[in-house]
Amino acid sequence: MKLLTEIKAIKSGYEGGTIEITDGLPFSQYSTLRTIEFYSNSKFTGSRGNKLPNGREKPFYNIVNTMVDTAVVATDIDTKDIRVESEREQDFDKSFLYNHEIQKWMKESNFAKTLNEMGETRARYGGVLVKKTEEEKGKMELQVVQWKNVITDPVCLEEGVIIEKHYLSPMQLRKKKEVWENVDEAIKLFAKKGYTNADTKCEIWEVHGEFPESYCDEDGECVMKEGEEYYNQVHFYAVKGEKYVHLYWEEEKEMPYKYLAWKKASGRSLGRGVVEEGEESQVWTNDAVEKEQAAMELSGKVIMKTNSKKIGNNLMTDMENGSIVVLEDGKELEVLNLLTGALPQFQNLIQKWWSQYERVTSSYDAVRGETPPSGQPYRLQALVSQNGSSHFDYRREEWGIFLTELFVDWVFPYVAKKINKKHILASDFSPEELKNLDEQYSKYAASDFAKEKILSGELITLEDYLSLQGQFMEVVGKTGRRRFLDIPDGYYKDMEAKLTINVTGEQKNKMAAMESLNTIFTTVAGTFNPNTGKYAALEDPVLMSILNKIIEMSGSGLSPISLTKQGNQQQQGQPTTPALPPATPSPLGQAEIRSRQPQAVTS
Repeated sequence: MKLLTEIKAIKSGYEGGTIEITDGLPFSQYSTLRTIEFYSNSKFTGSRGNKLPNGREKPFYNIVNTMVDTAVVATDIDTKDIRVESEREQDFDKSFLYNHEIQKWMKESNFAKTLNEMGETRARYGGVLVKKTEEEKGKMELQVVQWKNVITDPVCLEEGVIIEKHYLSPMQLRKKKEVWENVDEAIKLFAKKGYTNADTKCEIWEVHGEFPESYCDEDGECVMKEGEEYYNQVHFYAVKGEKYVHLYWEEEKEMPYKYLAWKKASGRSLGRGVVEEGEESQVWTNDAVEKEQAAMELSGKVIMKTNSKKIGNNLMTDMENGSIVVLEDGKELEVLNLLTGALPQFQNLIQKWWSQYERVTSSYDAVRGETPPSGQPYRLQALVSQNGSSHFDYRREEWGIFLTELFVDWVFPYVAKKINKKHILASDFSPEELKNLDEQYSKYAASDFAKEKILSGELITLEDYLSLQGQFMEVVGKTGRRRFLDIPDGYYKDMEAKLTINVTGEQKNKMAAMESLNTIFTTVAGTFNPNTGKYAALEDPVLMSILNKIIEMSGSGLSPISLTKQGNQQQQGQPTTPALPPATPSPLGQAEIRSRQPQAVTS
């Protein structure tokens, strides 16, 4: 079979065929994604379209987008949640700086936007397909593939052929002439007027998959031979209708795609997303709203009935406002009541489908941040929110595992190529990090300066050393939160570290954490004895044991050991002893700016 013939068969089967999940249960990935796209844009997919028989627009009561937004927010992971931790104690300083190297890459590549797109796409469509691209200059980017522009294997996505569609202008396609072949022929398919026709878009197919060796011919049209080996290949085609122009091919070491489902479904590769979960609810909600609208229009009409022949056909046109009607003896003029008693039932039906959608997605009012009913206790609201959010904890955990794999396989190797060379790391640090960083730098710089003075025969006392350290601290602190660090060649080469991602939603439970901290604070403060100047909760072994258990279970992030240590030091009023000059510079100090004069320390 020729490659082009195989590609056409894959496209035809994807758009027109179905797979059978089980007996009598067909599934079409193409139709499912199409429905999700329509519903997300508040449009109907049926043959009746979006028009009523009278030509008016049909009402579309969108309930899926709200649930998607809830799922996206509940499973959100930020760039600040991605951290690198050292595997060995001696690598702590390196992992500390490596974190800022990774944060710098994420900022330069706008990875925060990519993370948001990943979360939105995964929840809405049932899965996210991420692609790694590398430009000629070696720059790597991670992109979220749009499902409407991709053809994949409905049963086994990552192991099957992936066809991604791109749309380039003739000018954009022309810039590929140095890399691709048959570019002029491809442009003629779309823009006979030349390269400057910017309104024309050329459809380009990027085909990835495991193909026979004979498919790697210049035109990609060789017939497969018996017994030949298969390996990963990528091909590019210009496509217009039934016309195809082969542009490029090469062998691939690995597929540049990674996939993560939202909720795995048996027998298919595309997961079940939030919109698909609410498909039935959306269909019958629209049906109820449409019928309610028709009933309200009918009940809003004013229709009269009479047996008098004096009254015309239309009171609105035949009679003025305030007119007096004189009827013959025995004749009547009455209003015909068109108000139906079914209107309240439509609202009940809409609410039932909404409640069903809430249950299937665990997106209750408390999770969505809706105002609770009057009189509902705060604790009950918090409990409902916590139980509802637990459904999303698993989805967030899956995403964390996926991001870890993505970073280990793609990001770390790419970043390592850049940062293992001598370079300047310019980054902003937190107050805690600045304190540690500046202290180590000032010690290193003061030790280096003092060593030269001693070797030249001058006497350096401890007071002189501490004064030098203070000068270095003062000068380097003038740069604010930003520091410029001189990273030597191969500094991270032997570092052993792992990636950790905060998937506990700790940043989303600030109110609960603050409540826990406030309870602990009130508990400890209430045990203060003004006569002794001490806190009984920190002195009595029994009370301290109970307090430690409260702190441990609160999840507030407060360490019982640090609380006891700091409390005792504060009570005893012990001064901090200045550290002596280090015998050798610390590893972190070796990675910082080196200077021999305090006044020469700059950013």
